[in-house]
Amino acid sequence: MKKILTFLITATIIITTLLPVQGFALQNKELENAINTAKTALDIGDGYDDFSYNMYKSNNETRYNLSWRDTKNKLGNIDVTINTNGRIVSYYSYNKEYDDSSNRSKLPKVSKADALKTSNAFIQKIDSSIYNKIKYEENDEAININSSNYYFNYVRFENGIPFYNNYVNVSIDGNTGKVESFYCEWADDYVFPDASGIIALSKAQQIYKDKLGLKLLYKISHDDSGSKPYLSYGPVYSNRSIDAKTGEVIDTSRYYGPMYDKGGMGASGNSESAQKEAALTPEEKKAVENSADFLSESKVEEIARKTLNLDSTYNVESANLYNDYMNKSDYIWNIYFRKENQTSTANGEYIYASASIDAKTGEITSFYRSLPYDSNAAVKYNKEQALKIAQDLINSLQPERSKYVKYTDFNNSDVRPLNAEQPKEHSFTFTRVSDGAYFLDNNGFNVTVDTTQGIVLNYNLSWYKGELPKPNNVITSDKAHEILFSTIGLQTQYIADYANTANSKSSPDSNTKPVIRLVYSIKSGKPASIDAFTGKILDYSGKPYVEKAAANYSDIKGNKAESAIKILSQYGISLPGTEFKPDTAIIQKDFLYLLAKSINPSYMVNDITSDDEDKLYNYLINFKIINENEKSPKSSVAKQDALKFIIRALKYDHIADIKGIYSLPFLDKDKINPDLYGYAAIGYGLNIVKDDNGYLKPTENITRGDAALMLYNLLNID
Repeated sequence: MKKILTFLITATIIITTLLPVQGFALQNKELENAINTAKTALDIGDGYDDFSYNMYKSNNETRYNLSWRDTKNKLGNIDVTINTNGRIVSYYSYNKEYDDSSNRSKLPKVSKADALKTSNAFIQKIDSSIYNKIKYEENDEAININSSNYYFNYVRFENGIPFYNNYVNVSIDGNTGKVESFYCEWADDYVFPDASGIIALSKAQQIYKDKLGLKLLYKISHDDSGSKPYLSYGPVYSNRSIDAKTGEVIDTSRYYGPMYDKGGMGASGNSESAQKEAALTPEEKKAVENSADFLSESKVEEIARKTLNLDSTYNVESANLYNDYMNKSDYIWNIYFRKENQTSTANGEYIYASASIDAKTGEITSFYRSLPYDSNAAVKYNKEQALKIAQDLINSLQPERSKYVKYTDFNNSDVRPLNAEQPKEHSFTFTRVSDGAYFLDNNGFNVTVDTTQGIVLNYNLSWYKGELPKPNNVITSDKAHEILFSTIGLQTQYIADYANTANSKSSPDSNTKPVIRLVYSIKSGKPASIDAFTGKILDYSGKPYVEKAAANYSDIKGNKAESAIKILSQYGISLPGTEFKPDTAIIQKDFLYLLAKSINPSYMVNDITSDDEDKLYNYLINFKIINENEKSPKSSVAKQDALKFIIRALKYDHIADIKGIYSLPFLDKDKINPDLYGYAAIGYGLNIVKDDNGYLKPTENITRGDAALMLYNLLNID
């Protein structure tokens, strides 16, 4: 504490020369209060020998960021953000020694239930007023076994209604059981309208159906085999809700600045293709360039200069060739220009341009050009005139495709300045429509027009060239809405409306106070995408949506593996179905699936289901857990073979393969395959498998319950 006081005295001497005496005295007192509050609430001891802080203001609120360090590295670090009202906004504690086994999956020492109790107690201790207004968001999804922490999210409720803009997040170390981080997004001065006099849910549903509603949509899923379109019903308007008292549809979109503000490339500075496609290697690029069907780089430069009207002062900075992510047989040139002798303007803006061009046809698929930003430039074109400029460009570049698009305002947002009559630019989306179905996955045109000069700043074409499914025999819109309301539903919730504040003619800044509105909105949690043919809820990839809840089996009670099966299922290490069948012999495919989930629950494995036999074995063979000649998906698994696969997964097989160094205590060791002596010895030594009255029974087929116990033991290796 002496060091902290010494620091404050020193800081006082320095800052007194910069601040009025009264102002500094107030700040010094606030800082002292913040330190004392944080130390008391968070039990921060006096063992830390280094302290620092900074102060900033946000939303008319002063916050102090306090940092404690232990230079001897025994206590770790603590960071706290606290406001002048004594509210702890954030807390982070780090005190972990390096562990070279951290890359190996391990079960935490603390259960999720106990961690949640710790989280609740922590919030209640540091801010009981918040604790009484939040609810824990139950999350039954499988826990990531590669994460050493539990994460708990809480949502604010007022009048029994959720307000998702305010929330609390807590993380608990799964090994120590201590709080590692806390974050609170909260406002005390918001006024929440009461929940009386709201329209009935049935009326809200009808308004949603009539004024917002679901539309028939084409979406595209992408996987290793390429892009595939599918038909679904879904919402198209984002940030629009129904006022729960008036029934009015309100748009609560935030505002965005000009795309070329302060020289930044902005949202559309890089073409869509450049962002999503993989660049070719120099060798691949050379091979493609040598193809007679592809345009040369010089020809591409010529097309880009002509389209963008670039003179010789623009130099080519780079040119790259990419494979189109949506149409795999297409290749795209991306070429970038920088204006010579001008690194930046007086405002710090770079002057540059870029274009994407189809390598075979020479079609411009996108371009972007920067203009010096001038806040005083007069607006000469209104929205209708800017729209005409955008349409004329599309008609000139793509006369045939322009017939199959429609100008839509599904996701339009205003831009700065909010003086809506005089925006500096307008962005337009022209959505592709086929057989009455809208493309929601970036098919069509996006164009941004500068309204001071009438120049197109950004143009982007995206077009799926494959065959589209015909909307024959799709369910009706009425049926789709019925499914939406019954399986997902609308709910009342409070929202912070920054778009329709009292001063609606000025852009909201950090001090703008939103209006809190009570609205009906689609419930979160499930994707609002409905298969146009089957009526099933679809996930983001177009596959039937499956809730990612941990498995809950009905046939494991009293089984020796009951506890292991339950704990593994919390981490997604489970088999499909409501019955685990613990006494049934496990087949190789199922054992290896559980093993893969145990050792690497990354995206590679998460994408593999128990039915993806080829994908599973490709993964396992690639990681040398099984050899091609050992593949036998439907066969039973002997205990010694199960140990072999587990030891390979641990990467200990090069040790297990050493001959003549292992002593085996089993009475039936003569039954062990001599090539697997080391695997059995290591498995026994690591407590992955136990003996049965001195016997290993290596050739016996293991049951599903046996497999669960072995994998549970694997994940508890210290």
